[in-house]
Amino acid sequence: MYAFLALIVWGLAEWCDRKLTGAWTWWIPLAIAIFGSMLLYASQLSVRASEWMLVPVTWVTELWAMVAGEPLPTTWVMSAIAGACLLVTVWDVVKDHAYNGKARFALIIAPIAAHQADGWVGGLVDAVHSAGAEIAVMLTGGMLG
Repeated sequence: MYAFLALIVWGLAEWCDRKLTGAWTWWIPLAIAIFGSMLLYASQLSVRASEWMLVPVTWVTELWAMVAGEPLPTTWVMSAIAGACLLVTVWDVVKDHAYNGKARFALIIAPIAAHQADGWVGGLVDAVHSAGAEIAVMLTGGMLG
């Protein structure tokens, strides 16, 4: 249910990004996309997608182990992906807040990677998404019953 609502919310964010014009309207589609990101984190689809995401990440870590001769934990890679997605979101907003396409894409990948992340970076990303997901679920439950 939450994944379906996240898709609807991201569609709304895209529509708002195209339709709203004005100096301070950039935050509206971004806030809507953040809400969708939190709904995605609360969904079972993001857990399943994080398991799918582990397949290519495992290939990369195994290749690294063969080439470098030392192991690279998949949780480190997922933490790096989740942290990088949050940095991309912040950087995209700071660089050009008139169009947030990269930020919205990063807001789709971050909750998926956060499920498999570890360490303090993974913990931070996971904490942000867990708290945001609880708020999003509470607001959605209040709106839709």
